[in-house]
Amino acid sequence: MENTYDRLKPLNREQIELIHEKSLEILEKKGFWFDSEKARNIFRKHGFKVDGEIVYFKEKDIEKALETAPSEFTVRARNPANDIKVGSENFAFSNNAGAPFIVDPDGRMRNSSSEDFFNFLKLNQQLEAIDYTREMVSSSLDIPAECTLLYELLWQLKLTDKPVNCVFGTGAGLLSIVFGIDKKKMRDDSLNGITYGIGNYNPRSPLALENSQCDRCIDLAEWGVAACISPMPMAGMTGPVTLPGLIVLQNTEILAPLVLSQLAAPGAPVIYGILATVTDMKTTVASTAAPEVGIIMRACTLMAKYYGLPTRGDVGLSDSCCVDYQAGAESAYHFVNAIRCGVNLIPGLGGLQSRGIGSFEKLVLDAEVAQQTRRMLKPLVFNEENLAIETIMSVGQKGHYLTELHTLNNFRKELYVPEVFTRQTYKIWAAEGMQDSYVRANGKVKEMLESYKKPELGKSMEKDMDVYAKAHYPVSIKAE
Repeated sequence: MENTYDRLKPLNREQIELIHEKSLEILEKKGFWFDSEKARNIFRKHGFKVDGEIVYFKEKDIEKALETAPSEFTVRARNPANDIKVGSENFAFSNNAGAPFIVDPDGRMRNSSSEDFFNFLKLNQQLEAIDYTREMVSSSLDIPAECTLLYELLWQLKLTDKPVNCVFGTGAGLLSIVFGIDKKKMRDDSLNGITYGIGNYNPRSPLALENSQCDRCIDLAEWGVAACISPMPMAGMTGPVTLPGLIVLQNTEILAPLVLSQLAAPGAPVIYGILATVTDMKTTVASTAAPEVGIIMRACTLMAKYYGLPTRGDVGLSDSCCVDYQAGAESAYHFVNAIRCGVNLIPGLGGLQSRGIGSFEKLVLDAEVAQQTRRMLKPLVFNEENLAIETIMSVGQKGHYLTELHTLNNFRKELYVPEVFTRQTYKIWAAEGMQDSYVRANGKVKEMLESYKKPELGKSMEKDMDVYAKAHYPVSIKAE
């Protein structure tokens, strides 16, 4: 008997359609604020009602945009072996991004720096669980804020050969250097399911897209760079405190910018970003690990699938200030939730305290969970070798399989072996120093940083990248 009951399914078809209808109602009657004359002119050119800075939408406008937005695409990496597919049932892990602080092994918190950023990238390059890279920490301690995005993209491309997620209009020029193509080629390739990086823009809740984010929406679309539309409404603060209302608001804040992207460049790849959270009413802090966040992610993933759009969620997030039992429990829940939802892009590894703190050790520990998650999702293959009927017959009753050739031939590929988590007996564990997982992760971090090797880039290309970056930094900085 097949069990088709799912306790974690938050929406039925009727509720999905209701959320869509209410989003359309808001966009038609209340409209959406676009803080950009350039964006408003694009809407005017296509016959939209524009009243001051407010743009109004009709159902057909949303439907037309959804028709051109692709449901699946490939993000290219410097190393083709690291390309990732986004959409459908594909998923890819990445690190948490933008943390202004670091927690050190002694438990003390400090401001992050460019050195921390470099070290996170070195770990990202070596961790098999990391499929694409992000900026991890906000290196504002020694990098001018105006230069941060370009600086972080430059060093992602230098220190890793995985797909990058820190792209914006000016930064796309770096991609054209690395991949040896121009803007037209990038745009043409995007229409054929190939993009060369991932960017994002953040609607300001409620119902607004500020000038810089409007420009980024348009620029990414015109370059053919995949763009994650990432509103971050907080229930009870910048969004309704009730979850159905918050889900409607976030959905609305994705649909309006999506239309702008498709008007600017029909067929531009976009991603449905699921970043809504709830407000802790005692502290007014965004609680990224609250159980309600899991409900929101599951519901909004269903909305994205209803529209045929790829998704971005989060894994590994915790509200804890250190790598303790709370951090492990909340992070693991995020992994199970995001994977079960079917989210495509799932960053968050290494994050603490509502994304605000980064931890090298937690990045390594989260990578361990990610690898175990991959193993759990590996499909069973029922062939003659795996069914092992001949071996079962040979061993018979009351025997054992430890010395069987079948075991020798298959155990390495069949059984997952953790790198940081322990399976030792207590006696051996105690004899080796009684190290907990955090201490072992710290050792792994040191080992990886010492063994890091920069992926081949080529001096000529690196020089071209430096020249381009220095020419586009708003504030002059030292490139290394």
